Amino acid sequence: RGADGAQLVRPDGTWHAAAPRVEIVDTVGAGDASIGALLYSLMTWPERGGGEHLAFAVAAGTAACRLTGARPPALDAVLALAEVTAVRRDEARP
Repeated sequence: RGADGAQLVRPDGTWHAAAPRVEIVDTVGAGDASIGALLYSLMTWPERGGGEHLAFAVAAGTAACRLTGARPPALDAVLALAEVTAVRRDEARP
């Protein structure tokens, strides 16, 4: 969803995250960075909740937009953006 953020749906819930506002240099590789970061987060921190995984993935995609070309962002840049990524959880449906 680009600037509109992303959604993560898991058996334990659904989360939405808004992309942090940054100066965009290039969007090439943002989707790949997001998916790679989601997998990295799931494998590295399996105990975390869906919202934390989604924040990390959105932060990686956002950080990638600060770089030119399809280059992966640095982990410290992703972690910093993950801290300011707004995530909300959908209410459970009956």
